Amino acid sequence: MKAKMKKPNQRGFLYRQNDERGFSLLEILVAFVLLALAMAVLMQIFSSSLNGATVADRYAKATMLAESKLAAAGVEEALNEGSSSGTYDELFSWVVEIKPYNEPSVDTTGANLDQILFVKLFEITATVSFPANDRRTDRTARIVSLTKLKLGPRQNL
Repeated sequence: MKAKMKKPNQRGFLYRQNDERGFSLLEILVAFVLLALAMAVLMQIFSSSLNGATVADRYAKATMLAESKLAAAGVEEALNEGSSSGTYDELFSWVVEIKPYNEPSVDTTGANLDQILFVKLFEITATVSFPANDRRTDRTARIVSLTKLKLGPRQNL
C-alpha cells in the first residue's frame, strides 16, 4: 500500500489529496428528511396534548356551571317542580330539572309522610353540554350531569 502524500494548500496547511471534506448533498438531504419527520411527530404530540388541555378546561367550566345551577336552585327561586334551560358563553347549554324525590325502599303504608312533614325532598339535576371539537370520530356533544337532593317547603299545608 502506498501512503498518500501530504501537500500544502494555498494557506500552507498540509492535507491529504483524496480526503473527503464535509458532507455530501445526499447526506444533508437525508438528515433534513429525518429532522422533518421528527418535527412532525413532535408537533402531533403537542397538538394532541393542547387539545386534551382544551377539553379538560371545558369540562372544568361545565362542572362549575352545573354546580352553580345546583347551588342556585331553591335560593334564587322557590323549589317547584319543573325544568329550566339556557345557554352560557355561547358554548355551553344547560338544563335544570326539579322533581319530587320518592325513595322506592320506604314503606309509607302506615303513615302519610306528606301530612306529617312540613318539608318535601326534591331531586335537582343540572346537565351541561358542550360541543366536542376534538378529533373523535363520533362528534357527539360532551355532557356533565350532577344531581343533588334538597329540602323545600311542602306546597299544600
